[in-house]
Amino acid sequence: MLLLRSLLILFALVSAALAEDGPSIAAEAKEAANRLQEYLDLVAKAGGRPDFSQPPASELFSRVFDLKKLAALPTPTPRDIPWLMNWSAAASQSFKSISILG
Repeated sequence: MLLLRSLLILFALVSAALAEDGPSIAAEAKEAANRLQEYLDLVAKAGGRPDFSQPPASELFSRVFDLKKLAALPTPTPRDIPWLMNWSAAASQSFKSISILG
């Protein structure tokens, strides 16, 4: 019985920790989107074309669209709307930059 109670408490703590991960994922995506924009600006100024199959573009792109991290999160609740909107804005910014310069 004690083991079951301990497992339930551990599960609750892990779930709470995962719920707090959403805002950090959105912050990482925003930072990566900003760095991707900087990279694309540098490439455009140099008259080149970005190569999204090579670093740094590939790494930054994968950090913005890190679906494994997002899929590992629990089902979103209304409290998650602010960080989901932040992640969505970072993804949209990256998509627009890639569409224009890619």
